[in-house]
Amino acid sequence: MLYALLGIPLTLLCLSTIGDTWAKCFRFLYKYVSLTLGRMCTCRGPKVELPRKTIFKEALNTKGVTVPLWVSLLIIGGYIGGGAVLFSTWQQDWDYLVAAYFCFITLSTIGFGDFVFGFGSDNNNNLKLIASAMYLFMGLAIIAMCFNLMQEEVRMRFNRIGLRLGLIKPKQKKRRLPQLVNSQLSQPLSQLSQPLSQLSPPQTPVSI
Repeated sequence: MLYALLGIPLTLLCLSTIGDTWAKCFRFLYKYVSLTLGRMCTCRGPKVELPRKTIFKEALNTKGVTVPLWVSLLIIGGYIGGGAVLFSTWQQDWDYLVAAYFCFITLSTIGFGDFVFGFGSDNNNNLKLIASAMYLFMGLAIIAMCFNLMQEEVRMRFNRIGLRLGLIKPKQKKRRLPQLVNSQLSQPLSQLSQPLSQLSPPQTPVSI
């Protein structure tokens, strides 16, 4: 019991950290691929000529980058589908639907326990058990990553809806002073002050 009380929070914390890190990496990859495809595609406008180094540096800035929901759902569905093919091949008494059900129940941390891999057949191979454990651990990290990506996308959409409805006030951007004004303000007043004779125009005598 004590092992479970300590292990479950540590596992959730580890998966959350891994999910955040992978989400940042996936945002970088998504932005890099989008910029690369936008460089090659000319169907929506003129071709953008950017070197690869510039695209790489631009993709490093992932602030404000959101991944569409369908991409995250496609990753989850593809991972569960691939695991269903794998487990239906290894477990002879499972068909594809049972294997997909097992993957979904396990990766969603529901865990009914009605289907357990490695029992009821001749799956005594330790390599298969290790591979299944690695698949499940990687799957939990991928699910955490996708949840992080979907959370940011949903938050961004609700923020846009709130701005359109007037429920959220837009953030006012701070105006930055020009560098010339900043440099003049940083100088002492003695250097900025000039004699009055230099500021006023020279007076010419008026002849009557």
